[in-house]
Amino acid sequence: MKIIDRYILKELLRFFMLGLCVLTSVLFLDKVLYMTEMIINKGIGISVILRLMIFLSPAFLVITIPMAVLVASLITFSRLSADNEIIAMSAHGLSFYRLLFPVMILSLLAYIATNLLMIYALPYGTTSFRRLVFKSFSSNANYEVKERIFNNDFEGLVIYINEKSASDNHMKGIFIADSRTMDRPHTISASEGRIRTDKESMKVTLHLRDGTIHTISKDREGYQLLTFNTYDLSLDIPNTASPTGKLLVLKGIKEMPIKEIKERINRLKREKKSYSSEMVELYKKFSIPVNCFILGIIGAPLGIKSRRAGKYGSFAISLAIILFYYLCMISGESLGKAGNIPPLLATWTPNVIVGIVGIFLVFKTARE
Repeated sequence: MKIIDRYILKELLRFFMLGLCVLTSVLFLDKVLYMTEMIINKGIGISVILRLMIFLSPAFLVITIPMAVLVASLITFSRLSADNEIIAMSAHGLSFYRLLFPVMILSLLAYIATNLLMIYALPYGTTSFRRLVFKSFSSNANYEVKERIFNNDFEGLVIYINEKSASDNHMKGIFIADSRTMDRPHTISASEGRIRTDKESMKVTLHLRDGTIHTISKDREGYQLLTFNTYDLSLDIPNTASPTGKLLVLKGIKEMPIKEIKERINRLKREKKSYSSEMVELYKKFSIPVNCFILGIIGAPLGIKSRRAGKYGSFAISLAIILFYYLCMISGESLGKAGNIPPLLATWTPNVIVGIVGIFLVFKTARE
């Protein structure tokens, strides 16, 4: 590798690390309030919070690594152009295509890292994150339900217990208002109960004994009374991974390895059901890492053309490109999952569009 290649690559790596830290930190800010609540209100330890952040990081890094490649490429070439170093390199016979060699090295390294994250780290991290959240909250679920007060820690439920044993968390005199199904709210009363957790299925249930269920009909004109000897009430454990705040105990498509996604697609084919969402997620595992090359290529010519913008201006241009690209990707993903367009077209169209623009800018800049 020539001295000039090492010089440009050093600049690229410097701005890549800066962009990666800034962009990843911005995404983590969305979770800070939730993490703080876990520490203060739920009594979760700092070590558990750090582990949760580590498990959550692959989901952010697969997005921010391609972004950071664009930021690094754009700012580096903007600085080189502003300092007239591009002109000096051209005067010594180095073409613009030759100057892209360090960008390709960085893009290749980012591509390998993103691929490993998408295929291995993301499924493992997301699954581990949910299991740790479940373990942390389920271990605290018993003491979260306090006696002689109205407990509303579980979404859609208000629980009141008259007496609770400190030794084995056995509860007596239980009253529950369940409004999770708004069209048919019902109240439950039971003489005793106990919270049970199932680590395998990641479910928390309130096992009730000797009680009644009072249900109002959907039209509010009917009333139903049921008595039971035993009744298991499912409890929703809060979780930041879900937009609704509920713990998604079933493994989602995004956290499935490629092999499991293909098996699910084959099963849905046999059952003659729609598998558009599964196909979109499968193609995304290959299309997202390719972003590293596409965004790296488009950043270099844009950096030269925006040399007067400076570092902050270049960073703003990077954010505008990133916003446009991911809006296209999210729109295509939504249309693909809904079955409006083929999944392959939904996932690869943004890459093709931005890639064509990038190649055009490279040729145009090289001619200039």
